[in-house]
Amino acid sequence: MSLGEKYTNFVFNNKEVIDLITSSNTNALSKIEALFLLYIYNKGKVAMGEISSFFNLPQSTTLFTVNKLIDLAYVSRERNDEDRRIVNITLTDFGHNTAKNLINITTNQFSKILDLLEKKIEPLLNDDEKEIINRLLHRIREI
Repeated sequence: MSLGEKYTNFVFNNKEVIDLITSSNTNALSKIEALFLLYIYNKGKVAMGEISSFFNLPQSTTLFTVNKLIDLAYVSRERNDEDRRIVNITLTDFGHNTAKNLINITTNQFSKILDLLEKKIEPLLNDDEKEIINRLLHRIREI
């Protein structure tokens, strides 16, 4: 699993993170729209069926959401050259920039959370535990 897929899985499975992303989102994307953008950003070009499978959504929901993203100029749709039944979704320049912005917002929010966690936990730990936590937090920030 790539780092991008790990990131998307983490965000998708953590309601608090999704809330942070969408509450900071100036483009008024819904949570599922923001997640779709991040998923497509990490994949590059993705088939509609793959989106449905990844998010465990009915194809009708995926189609509705993708159509909305198309209307808002975040993504574009194209037929697969090898199999015309397959519809691929890619980000537009606007969608790409928005996804990068969402990632930056999330990274900043994570940094704030890690700083707060470090301040709250540090007084409760002995020196060895502080060293371990500091190494872990440093590693998390690198990722």
